[in-house]
Amino acid sequence: LLARLDEVTLDLLASGGAYNDHTLDDILRMSARELQRVIQSGEDIICERTLTNKEDISSLPVEDELDKKAGIKQSGQIEENKKQYCRELLKVALRYSDETELNAITKFIEHMIACALADKYNPGLNAASYEVYNKFAISRRAAQ
Repeated sequence: LLARLDEVTLDLLASGGAYNDHTLDDILRMSARELQRVIQSGEDIICERTLTNKEDISSLPVEDELDKKAGIKQSGQIEENKKQYCRELLKVALRYSDETELNAITKFIEHMIACALADKYNPGLNAASYEVYNKFAISRRAAQ
């Protein structure tokens, strides 16, 4: 569920700030359903602000080549930090979730992958998700 938050919000939470009046500590103690409600209400507020605050956005200044290279390197590090943060959050969520929350988390991830593949086909993502599904679908059949 936290994967639905944007970079700025995740950075805000990581630095001790709050999202929709909830800190990271609050979020870590929430059930998946509670977290889903908080994120949804925050998205509704963002959508309302976007619709009511339509202003002309000025163009960004042109960067030179060194700035671009530094930006690419930094964005790669930021992306890796986000991935690690997401991994750790998911571990915590899985550790403390009950069966209902586990089902919700699983369905959310499956839905997220399906949407990503529908938006833009990615052979690697498709093959990897199919491989994981088959591995665990076969294990379930053998256990029955």
